[in-house]
Amino acid sequence: GGLFPTGVLDVLATGSTLPGVPETMRERASETVTELLKDLIPSAMFDPLGGGVYSGRASQSWALPNFTRNCSDQARTAMTLLRCHQVTGDPEVLRRALELLSFAERRFGTQDGLFVFGDFATARQDAWLWTVEEVEKTLGEPSAKEWIAATGMKNLGNLPSEVDPTRKWFRANSIGLVRPLAETATSLGVPAGEFNQRFGQSREKLLGRR
Repeated sequence: GGLFPTGVLDVLATGSTLPGVPETMRERASETVTELLKDLIPSAMFDPLGGGVYSGRASQSWALPNFTRNCSDQARTAMTLLRCHQVTGDPEVLRRALELLSFAERRFGTQDGLFVFGDFATARQDAWLWTVEEVEKTLGEPSAKEWIAATGMKNLGNLPSEVDPTRKWFRANSIGLVRPLAETATSLGVPAGEFNQRFGQSREKLLGRR
């Protein structure tokens, strides 16, 4: 379905580590976890601006989320990713899990140390999609170039044809970190510290515009 597949990942991650499961089945489960995460971790389901994970996708691809986030999904996805990290050892998976916990504390935490599980945030799709021109106007060079490289934005839009067959979102981009920031910095020949500082500043500017 269109929901973030925490249940599937949970079952597979658990199955890949239980000693009572046949070895061949554990290997298949571990491989499936790894392949699923290759699609999910760099996708637009994780919001690089405000943080958090979206509850589900709008169509057939993880490239276009339903822009809805609630507390329970943050917690469940974080725990699932921690289990997946035990299976894969991928540091990016661990980083995402910890980011979700931090987001939940900021967005849904209460003054008495509890969480507002009934609260949720949602937004119209057209308000949370971006064109390259909007990013360039907001950030200027070289920050726009770095942001676009990190998030996979394109001049003609980055939504797959099966997501937007009528071209309703022509030139629109959803955003996700398509690879770790250190890799993007290296590909652009920018020192990692300088890149991370500018990227953080870009995030604040774009978040303010959103």
